[in-house]
Amino acid sequence: MLPQLSADDPVLGGTSEIRVSGAEASASVFIFDGPKTSPTSLGAGCFAHLDLSACLLVATGTTDVLGA
Repeated sequence: MLPQLSADDPVLGGTSEIRVSGAEASASVFIFDGPKTSPTSLGAGCFAHLDLSACLLVATGTTDVLGA
């Protein structure tokens, strides 16, 4: 199973939560935002659907021992 990313709907002036599930324990997580483009392979079954030359790093973190 591939890791899954889910999030609450954003609300202006509020907060949202981004969740990762199905990942390996202690995996690095990077959240980017930017213009959408054709998928680009990052290797190991991962694909970027953003223009990596024009996106911003929004958040970083690691998964817990359960891969979440």
